[in-house]
Amino acid sequence: MNSIVDNFNSSQKHSVNFTFESKLDSMNTLKLTTSGNLNFTKSNSNYYAENINDRNNNLINKNSRKSNNDMNQSAYNANLLWMHKFKKEFRTFSVNTSFNNSKSNSDGLLYSKIDFSKIT
Repeated sequence: MNSIVDNFNSSQKHSVNFTFESKLDSMNTLKLTTSGNLNFTKSNSNYYAENINDRNNNLINKNSRKSNNDMNQSAYNANLLWMHKFKKEFRTFSVNTSFNNSKSNSDGLLYSKIDFSKIT
């Protein structure tokens, strides 16, 4: 059996984080935390193989495959926190809200061909 394999893979990752905190007055604090990331992945593969009969060197079969894949992913997160301190010690009121969004898109193609030869 003789074969040839050729592969290519590429990946990019980008991310960002941000935090903002503000003391609105002596009793109120606001904090915003955000993050996001992007991922890009690409892969290509080529494969070829052939089987040959050992006795008379005739071709038995051959197989070729090609595949391509592209994937894009993104995710975004945000968190908002408001805290209020009351005059009485150890008394606070907090409101916390979050937002999350993620998306994934993938596109792929596989082409495969097998040729059989008549063995004589």
